[in-house]
Amino acid sequence: MKITLSSLVAIMLLLAGTSLSVRVACARQDLSETGRVVVTGHFEDRDGRQICRLVDVFPAPLRDFVNVTRELWSIQIRVFGEDGQMLLNELRAHQDGQFTIDLPRPGVYRFELNPNESFRFVDPLVTVSPTTTHIALVLEAKPYCLYGTILDATDGTPVTETLNVSAVGANYTATREGARYALFFDVPRSIEFRVDNQVPAYAYRPKALHIDVVEPMQRQDLQVQRLAGAKETIELHVEIEGVEFARGERLSIDVGGERNFFAGQNGARSAFDFLLPDPGSYNIRVNSQRYEVEPVERAHIDHNQTLRLHALERNTWIVVRVIGNDRKPMGFPRPKMHEGPKNCVVLSRDGVTIERSIYAASGVGAVGWALRPDVHGEVRFRVAKGGTFRLHTNFDQYKDRTIPVDVRTDDTTTVEIQLGEGVPEKDAGPPTMH
Repeated sequence: MKITLSSLVAIMLLLAGTSLSVRVACARQDLSETGRVVVTGHFEDRDGRQICRLVDVFPAPLRDFVNVTRELWSIQIRVFGEDGQMLLNELRAHQDGQFTIDLPRPGVYRFELNPNESFRFVDPLVTVSPTTTHIALVLEAKPYCLYGTILDATDGTPVTETLNVSAVGANYTATREGARYALFFDVPRSIEFRVDNQVPAYAYRPKALHIDVVEPMQRQDLQVQRLAGAKETIELHVEIEGVEFARGERLSIDVGGERNFFAGQNGARSAFDFLLPDPGSYNIRVNSQRYEVEPVERAHIDHNQTLRLHALERNTWIVVRVIGNDRKPMGFPRPKMHEGPKNCVVLSRDGVTIERSIYAASGVGAVGWALRPDVHGEVRFRVAKGGTFRLHTNFDQYKDRTIPVDVRTDDTTTVEIQLGEGVPEKDAGPPTMH
């Protein structure tokens, strides 16, 4: 059979089309089998302008009042599927605001910010199809804003100290340069607006007032009164007797009271002055690695006064060595920040009820501390006075125990605690002291 040139071209085109359709079908088949969709994305505003800096989310007139301490790449964004299951606890964005996300299948996904953020997604729902390669998340500042400047009531000038500004349902923030602030809300609302000091400094009397936020940009300047010189202010002078300072040593003192009052100071000195806003009950604690000072709990202070406390040097040691059945030291990794009190030893004085420490710590401890043995299986407590103490153990897979310890002032006592590898009651050996 004779094949003409036109017939040959037609046959070649048919074969090419068949090959192409097979490749597309295979690609679709692979997508349907794997189901996953990888897309890139960015953030933009309502006008389609890309947002790279968090400050660009806010209207230009408010940017001088917003205290932006983070960037887009550090904002927590959760991702949820259509069934409400969280797929991603934190969407990782790059410093330029770009991100890549691997989704299990095409569908509708919800992107969620912390509800107390000062900005929001215009539409948190995003539809991803099998052919989607890029998405844009549209951000905007919450539409109602209370903003202004905080002034010193003495002379009407902006305060120079950093103050905390807050309201229920709004972003918690601190004033920026020039004592400016801005709080954002989704809807008009009545709030209790609070201005407080940023610890440990405490220079102004706290202030709370009721405000109705009804305008998209509502300005509210307000005045705060300095503690120094106010007639309600109480002057507290604290002296620590019996302290000396070597190079690099210092004391720190914390004063806590009612209505969340807290002030702190530190330095290589033995006298500290505090201004208290109101009569009431206060706690005074002195912190030092070298000295131990008995804390003052719930002292009622209603007038100017001097408080004298005596420091005792910590020259008494309780050394704990944790060993296994083979009598080799059992070390543990350093505790992570804010890790619970596990795999540790807590020290208390005999006859004194101890509130269990919230976190495990490392290094040299004192009464009430929860210390985790170091890589050599050792724990060291440093106290000021001898007597009878109790060691409370808290190790995973081993029964908790309470061990009495006697130590003389200015002496060292070493305690060995053997942890067995089997049933704790059978394998855990009694402690030895020397």
